[in-house]
Amino acid sequence: LVLAMAQAHRTWQWLGRETEVARQVVVVLPSIAWPLYRERRMEVLGEILEPIAPLIMHLEQRILTLRKEGDVTTELPYLGPAAQAFVFWAETTKDVGLAMDRAERAYALCPTLRNARIVLSHLLCDRADRTLAQSALWPSHPPKSDVVRASEIFPELARLPGLLKRVGVEP
Repeated sequence: LVLAMAQAHRTWQWLGRETEVARQVVVVLPSIAWPLYRERRMEVLGEILEPIAPLIMHLEQRILTLRKEGDVTTELPYLGPAAQAFVFWAETTKDVGLAMDRAERAYALCPTLRNARIVLSHLLCDRADRTLAQSALWPSHPPKSDVVRASEIFPELARLPGLLKRVGVEP
């Protein structure tokens, strides 16, 4: 699978960074990634995502550019799959900052994608938890804003009521 994704990357480059290759990769990716994700084989999933990361980012840039221009209709079928690629990518890293960046990018691409909302909300809550545990007096990042944002993004998150109380917000 890693070799197949590396070949997709080479094909994309050979074709002059053809957007259609990136589209097809994000459409096919879930059928490859979900079984690995369910088995918690994140290292393998990360290895598969590594060679196609430039394609995913290329499609992201295209979508964001078209959105700015006011017409993203040609890319509508790819919003969810591109965002899901970022969600998978966020879940494969142990670097919290990188995971947050990738989850934010997924959410920016497709704010209606449930998985993007769940993962981003969890990461925001994790950051708030870490901040609260480090120092309630001198937080490095205000935990209240993270918890409130998480509750706005995915209010169904089971851990939110307790965290909202801890930061002084009524659920």
